Amino acid sequence: MRQDDILREKILKKRILFLILGIFIYIIGDIIFIFYSFNKNKKQIFNEINKNLINACTTIPESVIKFNNEILDNKKVVSDDEQHKNTVKLSNHCNKFKITSLSTLIKKGNIIYYTLSSSTDDEFIEGTYFKFHDTNYNDIKNLISAFTDKTIVIEVYKGKDGDYQTAYVPHVTSNGNVFIVTGSIGYKKINELIKSSNIHSMSIFIFFLIIILPLIIFKYKFLKSDLYFLKRSIYTDPLTHRANRNSLLLNIKSDNFFTLFLINVDSFKEVNDLYGFDSGDYILVEICKRLNSLLIDDDYMLFKMQSDEFAILVKRDLSDKEIEVLVHYFNESIIETPFIYKNFYIHITVTFGVAKSFIEDEKINNNNLLSNCDLALKEALKFKRNFYVYDRKINNSQLLNETIIWSKKLNNAIKNDCLVPYFQPIINNNNGVVEKYECLVRLIDDGKPVSPFYFLNIAKKTKHYYKITQIMIHKSFTVFSKLEKEFSINISVDDIIDHETNIFIMSMIKENLNIRNKLVFELVESEGIENYEVVKNFIDNVKSYGVKIAVDDFGTGYSNFSHILKLNVDYIKIDSSLVKNILNDKMSYIIVKNINNFAKELGLKTIAEFVCSKEIQDMVIDIGIDYSQGYFIGEPKEKLKI
Repeated sequence: MRQDDILREKILKKRILFLILGIFIYIIGDIIFIFYSFNKNKKQIFNEINKNLINACTTIPESVIKFNNEILDNKKVVSDDEQHKNTVKLSNHCNKFKITSLSTLIKKGNIIYYTLSSSTDDEFIEGTYFKFHDTNYNDIKNLISAFTDKTIVIEVYKGKDGDYQTAYVPHVTSNGNVFIVTGSIGYKKINELIKSSNIHSMSIFIFFLIIILPLIIFKYKFLKSDLYFLKRSIYTDPLTHRANRNSLLLNIKSDNFFTLFLINVDSFKEVNDLYGFDSGDYILVEICKRLNSLLIDDDYMLFKMQSDEFAILVKRDLSDKEIEVLVHYFNESIIETPFIYKNFYIHITVTFGVAKSFIEDEKINNNNLLSNCDLALKEALKFKRNFYVYDRKINNSQLLNETIIWSKKLNNAIKNDCLVPYFQPIINNNNGVVEKYECLVRLIDDGKPVSPFYFLNIAKKTKHYYKITQIMIHKSFTVFSKLEKEFSINISVDDIIDHETNIFIMSMIKENLNIRNKLVFELVESEGIENYEVVKNFIDNVKSYGVKIAVDDFGTGYSNFSHILKLNVDYIKIDSSLVKNILNDKMSYIIVKNINNFAKELGLKTIAEFVCSKEIQDMVIDIGIDYSQGYFIGEPKEKLKI
């Protein structure tokens, strides 16, 4: 994944997170605002009501004040007519301030009396309004406090018909007497005022919500859509629309056991150069379609990697045999039918690298699965194999250490003449006689022979390989120049292509005419030969001197049959991985039998490798294979027993 894509994805995720956080804060803020507004409105309404009550009580008409002063000074006999007139004035004053009631009260001794009280129209008609000396308020402590302390008192008065917000405002006459003006407003009306104010606040909140919410939703959907397309571009190959490398890396982070196949299209650059980039794109899309059609179930996932590579991830621990079968299965789907582009028939070959999860500390480890698979692919490409299965010996750090160690050992072995041939017998299955020997290189390290398994691949990387080939040819020629036995020496396609080694081989053949008819060159790693002309010319050249050619490890690939038809060989050595399984694996038995029949049809001799038991040898003879080689026949030895 590119760094800018990672950064962009992080930014988008942060924006969505901030947007969601913003929405959450906005909603919480609005809820707090509503509660705050409701409380503020309530407090403000009560402040205004209290202020209005006090204002109403302090600004009563002068006639009402005079009326109360005269009563308190005992200068007035209250008549009904005067009571009525002042009641009307007080009622009008009450209505002016939009409160529920206004009353005036006096205190004589310990008794509190009404002097006047506002009234409604109905009360006037019915004559039920309060009149002078009608009611006392001895049980109202705050009212008494207003009389005695001459201070304004506000309280919630709980009446028979409901609760009232009430103000007691004292008035002092010129003679120092006190009367109280009380103003009240019912809580029913107060609640209506609060409700009306809250509705107004809610209306403002809803108004802004209606405006802002669609914008928030639009922005959220826009960011989600942008993130979706960004993720799609990050995790999907734009050409094939298949999951890409980034998607593969996500999938292998799980705890599943995986087998990973990395598939490289061989010589893809040449296809682009010869037919154009459009043809290359077409082939990549078609390969993707072919591979996708082979996926058996959901345990198989296809990925388009960078450039000309594909990957197939299998959620299973596949055996070596299953891997081999699947490689053949995938390989055949690509190479069997040519790709047709603008009337051009384009033949494509592919190379496979395979790696599996491994167990570390009793846990499945997938950390280096892709890099391990990539190493395996590089090994397959380097040694021109159809596929290569990763093992830890090709790990970079370990390989570097091994390369340094074995490079020193190889230098010392060449300098001190410690590279020697060991000889393994090959018997004729018709008479049981040892007729041939294969010459196998050994490195003598601290007096002990070391198999080429440990150093041959490193020798190829450190340029010791060609020197090993030359030493083996020289020493083997020396041994068999005096013996009447056929002997074989392994050479690779690299040996043939290398100009210096090629000249050395031909000069040795020309200088040792007495061994030419006894010499067999075993062609190793013949699978995946690209330059057939060079190899075929070499084979034709050495055969003109009587040298024979064997194909080693036959059966490890799936295109060897077509290769054999192009190479003028004498022997086919059937690969050990097939021979050792012929007793227990029906497929191996069938393949070995078919190879033998194929060789007979072409007039070629067959040799079974890795014959390690009498039971396998009996089966080899039963199949009709001409020769046998393996530890049951004889181990490689430094000295020949003739």
